[in-house]
Amino acid sequence: MDIDDFSLEPQKEELLLEIPNISTSISLIKPEDPSCNAVALTPSAVKYLIEQNIRVFVQYGFSANSPYSDSDYADAGAEFVDKFPDLAILGKIIIKFDSFTEEQLIVVPQEKIIFSTKLPNNLSIEYIKILNSKRIVSFAGVLLKDAIGESLVDKIISESLSDLGFNVALSSLLLPIVETLVHSPNIPYALQKNMHLIQGIYTYKAWLCSQIIAEKLNLQWRDILSLCWDLN
Repeated sequence: MDIDDFSLEPQKEELLLEIPNISTSISLIKPEDPSCNAVALTPSAVKYLIEQNIRVFVQYGFSANSPYSDSDYADAGAEFVDKFPDLAILGKIIIKFDSFTEEQLIVVPQEKIIFSTKLPNNLSIEYIKILNSKRIVSFAGVLLKDAIGESLVDKIISESLSDLGFNVALSSLLLPIVETLVHSPNIPYALQKNMHLIQGIYTYKAWLCSQIIAEKLNLQWRDILSLCWDLN
């Protein structure tokens, strides 16, 4: 009998919110669309993070329609939690493939980092106001560009990979950024460790940092470097 036959399905249980080191933890949130076949981080990426002494909390059903199962994440060492408000408290970084809803943002604690692959479909002035009122650092993978200005995420999508290949490629792109953010004491330090973050962060210190979003919504914006080091 193969040792994998002894893999345990994650069991639901109440989790006491007494986390000794919340500064090195992430929460993975299931998508709104139950047919979504993508995950921001694969089980192997989660295993790697856990081996770096990062606690990983996963919402039940996180990988429901992807090539992976909840048990794959349990085998990697993830801890399962049911409710979004608990996950929002537990993770220094809250990660989701699709965008966060306004209802979710309302319960996210002050000064958290939210990390999604996509920008909100319903991106609005009100959405930005909620983020900035809580001084939330917001990151979107789709904002990452290559040397000629093309979206790296869109390039992965256009390569017509299998579901498994797409998830592995996306996770490989996002993992170094997640690792930098979770290990860094603050955003200026993280930027020095991984300059890709300059492209992906779009709200920081109650400011909009993306010129593209600012022009779309007719809002003021500030370059994130000026916010971090007061260069302007």
